[in-house]
Amino acid sequence: MRLKKRSRIGKSKKVTDVTQRYFLEIPPPPPPPPPPSPPPAGGGGGPAPARPPPAPPRAAPPPFFLPGGAFFFFP
Repeated sequence: MRLKKRSRIGKSKKVTDVTQRYFLEIPPPPPPPPPPSPPPAGGGGGPAPARPPPAPPRAAPPPFFLPGGAFFFFP
């Protein structure tokens, strides 16, 4: 007794419809910004742009230890 193979044309068609609809809904990515123009070669040697000092990292509060090995962090 030979079994008839089912064609997958209908299923694959449904999948491609969904993917096409999904890709059509995605807006195209914005164009990349133009690169900053380099300073002129052999420039006048003016003052360097002031760079703000880096902010010191916030120190984490010390953990509060409880007897028994449990400890909690207080913000």
